[in-house]
Amino acid sequence: MRSGRTTLIVIAGICGLLALAPQTAIAGKKKKAYEGIVATQGVYGQTPTIQLKVQFRRKGGKLVPQYVANLRHRAIALFCPDGSTTFVGPSNIETGAPGGFAQPGFTPAPGAAGFKPFKKGRYSLTLTGDAADSGGGADLLQLTTRVSGKGPATGTVRLVTTHPTHGRCDSGTVSYTAPRVASFSPAP
Repeated sequence: MRSGRTTLIVIAGICGLLALAPQTAIAGKKKKAYEGIVATQGVYGQTPTIQLKVQFRRKGGKLVPQYVANLRHRAIALFCPDGSTTFVGPSNIETGAPGGFAQPGFTPAPGAAGFKPFKKGRYSLTLTGDAADSGGGADLLQLTTRVSGKGPATGTVRLVTTHPTHGRCDSGTVSYTAPRVASFSPAP
């Protein structure tokens, strides 16, 4: 009789924990972080880097990508008509080198205008004007990415800006491979 009560109490405790668990954990939603090198030259000797945070959801027992929840980049070279290079994003006041990660002024999320979910593991995003860069430096940001439940995020990125002295500078469409990471590394 004693073991029957203990079993009943343990089962009641487990049911109580499940009732208090966050609904996102039960639903299987999860964000995964990806960080990698962009296949182009960097600026000021720094490595061109991209960071993505992708929202996943559970579908048929598998985690499938839903949308890009966060996007940041740094030190991606933009080539200008006069032969010079520049970059988009925050800079170090003393050296002029990239000082941190640039991010779009707006990343479309579910319910927002311009939102497009992943389709068959693929995602594309085109932002212009203030939406392309929170710092106001980029005129255009184009991103394509492919993500599976396992493995890296791969795709292309393109940045365009109009520099006051160098003219219209363009990174061109450059590819990246970003392995999954536990957390993003800080800017050097």
